[in-house]
Amino acid sequence: MSVIVNAFSLIYFFSLYNHNFPLAPDLYNSEHPITLCTDDIGVFSTSLSHEYNLAASTFGLAKKEMYRLARNAINFIFAGSQLKEELEEMFAFTSKELEI
Repeated sequence: MSVIVNAFSLIYFFSLYNHNFPLAPDLYNSEHPITLCTDDIGVFSTSLSHEYNLAASTFGLAKKEMYRLARNAINFIFAGSQLKEELEEMFAFTSKELEI
């Protein structure tokens, strides 16, 4: 089971910068699966790319850590095994291109 994190929503509702959202670093450091996602773009005017950027800048995550978060999300999407395999191949190719 993955914990779904909507960073922008947390900032908006709970002032992430002021309270430092203490649970997220503990979950991340324990290697518990975390999936970054976004709420409705029409409500918050945010994108998934913005969520990843926000997580990286808020928690000081490097490119390799961000790659790992995105890749691990494949295990938790509602898709068939063929699509998951294709995504795994895309991530494997990308990791070589980015030298991760």
